[in-house]
Amino acid sequence: KFEPDDVRLVRFVDRPKEVNKNWAINLIDEVPPAASKARVVSCNGGGGPLGHPKVYINL
Repeated sequence: KFEPDDVRLVRFVDRPKEVNKNWAINLIDEVPPAASKARVVSCNGGGGPLGHPKVYINL
């Protein structure tokens, strides 16, 4: 909580403060790890507009 005269409150003039309830650590816990014997694996972030570009990980 900010004090009433805190300058950081200027960001919330005319609208309420928005807080994202989806913490990254909780989202990571929802997806179990996938075992692999390959030396190089890839991830496409789930694909579609909500995913991320395909990345390769050298193990």
